[in-house]
Amino acid sequence: MLKLNKHKVKEFWKNIPNHEGYEASNLGRIRSKKRYVKNGDDSYRLINDKILKPYMGNKNLYTSVSIRCNGLRKTKRVHQLIAITFLKKENIDDVINHKNFDRTDNRLCNLEYISTRKNTNKKHLKSSSKYVGVCFMKDKNKWASYITHLKRNIHLGFYETEIKAFDARKKYMIKNNLYV
Repeated sequence: MLKLNKHKVKEFWKNIPNHEGYEASNLGRIRSKKRYVKNGDDSYRLINDKILKPYMGNKNLYTSVSIRCNGLRKTKRVHQLIAITFLKKENIDDVINHKNFDRTDNRLCNLEYISTRKNTNKKHLKSSSKYVGVCFMKDKNKWASYITHLKRNIHLGFYETEIKAFDARKKYMIKNNLYV
């Protein structure tokens, strides 16, 4: 079904893979489709089409919806449902990025898959340093250097200057062939 919204963008819906009975739209909305669902006593009840109301599902400020999967109610992040419905994931390690940095804007045009490394290089992340993987530790009055490698956070040490902390991270990356 195509529908125009206030921005004159046509809204279209697609079935969400592995989530029977639910559809996602290019405008970042999720709806349950009209269907019959089984009750606990082997009877059935009718569920009408309904656009699900998103809510702030966790402390990370991502919008979520509550849907049924295999008879159980599950909380799913809206941007993940939109991405698995419309976007092709190139690499297994890719993550979903909100291009405009607004975690509540789940329109298809605002979502993309990018590598974890590119996602952490975004300058929108709040940091005390201009370098990725470096931050100032007030309690130690030093600069800390760290990196995530093979899904592990690795602390590389404390340094007197920001540039020395960055150099330590750079050396680690060169030694382990981590430059993309």
